[in-house]
Amino acid sequence: MAVPLLLDNYREVLKGFKEDFEKGLVKSDVIYQKELLSRLFEHYLGCIEYYEEIKTFPKGPEKVFVFLPSNVPLVIFEVMPLLLVSGVKEVFFKFSSREKTFIYEFIKRLREKISGLIHIDGEYLSHEESLVKVREYDFLMGFGSEKLGGVISKLGKHYRFFGPKFSIGIFKGQDSNEIFEKIAWDNLSFDTRGCLSLRVLFSIAEVVEEDLISAFEKVSHILPPESDFRRDEAEYEVLRNFERARFIFRGRDYFIVFSEGFIELNSLRTLLVVNVPSVESVYDIIKPYGSFIQGVAVDFEGFNMESASLITEFSKLQFPTCHWLFEQGVTLKNFWEV
Repeated sequence: MAVPLLLDNYREVLKGFKEDFEKGLVKSDVIYQKELLSRLFEHYLGCIEYYEEIKTFPKGPEKVFVFLPSNVPLVIFEVMPLLLVSGVKEVFFKFSSREKTFIYEFIKRLREKISGLIHIDGEYLSHEESLVKVREYDFLMGFGSEKLGGVISKLGKHYRFFGPKFSIGIFKGQDSNEIFEKIAWDNLSFDTRGCLSLRVLFSIAEVVEEDLISAFEKVSHILPPESDFRRDEAEYEVLRNFERARFIFRGRDYFIVFSEGFIELNSLRTLLVVNVPSVESVYDIIKPYGSFIQGVAVDFEGFNMESASLITEFSKLQFPTCHWLFEQGVTLKNFWEV
């Protein structure tokens, strides 16, 4: 059985990649949040043990083509263990135009370590080049816009597509600087680009604005903006949606919008805070957006939302359980059954 060997080799490569990243030896097109990526690499290393303990491995396709997203660079580390235990013989990662170097550096190291067991390759391709390349593969995996999802669905291949989503938080307890720092961490991770980045905080308890701002100021130094963050573009997006805002705080490199109601606000490094009377009212507000909500962070037990793929505590949105596979109802057992 090649799976234990593959996972051992994968662990060795990922551990070395993490160490070199922390030393500044890994090149990338974008400068990422070092503390966040370091913790995530540690999380991914821990998840290898989960895959090692699996007794029955799923049977995957021979050849898989993966459209990687542009918003976060780490999806490859989520899907590689799945590919390794599924018996996939060949995988190609299509890079986004935003990041090519970082991911290729990892692929190059991994390919050197596990050559002969699985063929791994990747590069940036134009739209036209991608449509030609996918003809060689049995199964397509896509992460990105609804437009990409429409294209993939028409290619006549078996596929899994994970489209654009966002995460929310529900704050029910008493004011706490510790909780506010966790909220700031969830929001500023990946500059609020990721589907697991906290975009909206529904607050049942009173939020002391000064305490929340203080927490953001502290965490913004731990999670500074990625190198392609444009403050002027983020501020424009905030200001053009200000009609229902009660108060907008402009931080050094972040924004907090205290609003009278929910606003469809898609601005980087921006948290929308909405006061609500109850958890039930949150259900009513987010009902039209249910299929677009990825994760929910809460400070209490018993919350449930069928369409959300992850319900967790604050500061844990970026660190889902090891069996989490991007969407509610998708598991290791049924991932390839489409």
